[in-house]
Amino acid sequence: MTSSKAKMQAVPGSFRDPAGRVYTWEGRIFRLLSGEGAAYFSAIEGSDFWKRVTRDGTVVRTWHAPGDVLSDRPPEDDFGVERVLEHAAVPFVSYPFEWPFHLLKRAALLHLDLHLLALESDLNIVDGTAYNIQLFGTKPVFIDVLSFRPYRAGDYWFGYQQFCSAFLAPLLLSAYRDVPYNALYRGNLSGIPVPHAATLLPSRAKWNPLVFMHIVAQASLARRMVNKRGRDEKPSVRRPLPKANLIGLLKSLRKGVAGLEPLGIEKTIWSDYEKHNSYDDADTAVKAGFVRRHVSLRKPELLWDIGCNTGFYSETALKAGANYVVGFDFDMGALAKAVARSDSGGLKYLPLYMDLSNPSPGLGWANTERKSLGGRANADMFVALAVIHHLAIAQNVPLREVVEWLVGLAPAGIIEFVPKSDPMVQLLLKDRSDIFPDYTLENFLRHLNGCARVVETCEMASSDRVLIAYERPRA
Repeated sequence: MTSSKAKMQAVPGSFRDPAGRVYTWEGRIFRLLSGEGAAYFSAIEGSDFWKRVTRDGTVVRTWHAPGDVLSDRPPEDDFGVERVLEHAAVPFVSYPFEWPFHLLKRAALLHLDLHLLALESDLNIVDGTAYNIQLFGTKPVFIDVLSFRPYRAGDYWFGYQQFCSAFLAPLLLSAYRDVPYNALYRGNLSGIPVPHAATLLPSRAKWNPLVFMHIVAQASLARRMVNKRGRDEKPSVRRPLPKANLIGLLKSLRKGVAGLEPLGIEKTIWSDYEKHNSYDDADTAVKAGFVRRHVSLRKPELLWDIGCNTGFYSETALKAGANYVVGFDFDMGALAKAVARSDSGGLKYLPLYMDLSNPSPGLGWANTERKSLGGRANADMFVALAVIHHLAIAQNVPLREVVEWLVGLAPAGIIEFVPKSDPMVQLLLKDRSDIFPDYTLENFLRHLNGCARVVETCEMASSDRVLIAYERPRA
């Protein structure tokens, strides 16, 4: 390892924990522990809790790394490292504001279950952020091993407010208001502040014990603290919290979260598109065959399904030889079905929320703490079926820019061109002027040939749609 050309790179979002910092090196993940962090981990790995969670895979697979890994670390990052751990790499790093409802709920339940289990071994979880969890397919896995600390009698859960903002508030907004939380979450990054959630939730919800205890009462307390600020008062003394009370709090949250379901996802516009569209079953078979053929030729490690809908073509790609598929869509009903498809098939498939006209940017401190979509991974291939017209016509993005953006995502891909004659495009043009004279197949192919090589085209019999496979020239 000492002869490697590449240096270890610090993961920007890990600077907040002085006990240990995360680094990447040639696709591998390392956590460098200070003396304090090494002491915490020693207490963890000797526990029954650690044996159980490493056996069932609910905490990321972790092992001790050789000490010479430090030779590739930049000297300016020296903070007295005493131990080095290596973690199993995540196939694709995703963020809570990209998770569909059922995946955010699943992550919340994992967090609570691990906390309850940790307390049985006299361990505590000191925070409540959703960024401590990553998704392997649709399975949530806890990745921050230093969040577990020895429990001391009377300890509070100092991540309680954090949990309520990161998990509970967004789930409640979806369950009681049919409000997609994703844009609100992304705007605040750490979640939806409890006082904001208390304002947004309907009055009927506030009588629910879950909402009243963990949102309304907490928001009221926050207001009182603001009103007291600046007054000459003695600071309040926090009484020790009995362990039984902490367990009761966690169980109360778990029961409430387990009962939440989103409103309205069965009525979304595109949730039944797989069965109700503008082409027949024969053309569906043609599209599936085209995807199978080109995926089987390349066998990509990571494939992105842009506009994945319910995941039919994601599953097709996996069966054709793709190792891992990440799907992106903005329709919550379709994503719920995609999650169910991944679950039922045991697929290596992660469906995520994404507005393709406004993809996730770099966020957080210095815009690097959370990476942009393109900065997180290099896809080997993508599939973009029935996407072009939504960007070029519904969002007025110039056709050339749509093509260049898509081709920039991966060295190979499959794109479906949907012409103006298609009923779906006609629906987009209804009640508005057609200001898209350049939106033609000829112009699309001209733009594509300007940045890639067309490998194959395939016209669909029941419509004028065309499938195009491309590959970028090698540098």
